[in-house]
Amino acid sequence: MTRFEYSDLRINPIILADAYKISHPPQYPENTEYVNANITPRTSRIPGVNHVVNFGLQYFMLKYLVVEFNTNFFDRPKARVLAELKEYFDEYFGPGAVDVSRYGELHDLGYLPLRIKALPEGVLCPIGVPLATIENTDPNFGWLTNAIETVCQNTI
Repeated sequence: MTRFEYSDLRINPIILADAYKISHPPQYPENTEYVNANITPRTSRIPGVNHVVNFGLQYFMLKYLVVEFNTNFFDRPKARVLAELKEYFDEYFGPGAVDVSRYGELHDLGYLPLRIKALPEGVLCPIGVPLATIENTDPNFGWLTNAIETVCQNTI
């Protein structure tokens, strides 16, 4: 296998997920088809602040779910994308620990089968109330929901 140099790699948005989320798919109960996640502000570090302003989701969806996935995943050769993911996961988790075939199936599908619902941007929202929800729309891609949720949490 050819080793890829860092300068040769594009940032595949799949690897932006929290590492432990990559290990979730084999842990889901058998026949899991749909997974829901929510984006919820959990706490404030500022005494007396009990609300947040909902903003950033539109940026996240355009930047990551459209531009980054199209440019660095769907518009690239499938074999190249899967080889990069395999190399990355093998180095991170150990050889063969992550089955990259699910990413090949997503590449073949050609889009992210997700539904995102959210409060309007600019709304003042109490801490503890979900700002948005994410769910897969194709039963074969329940694993994608939580991978996307982590990137969203870190962006908005």
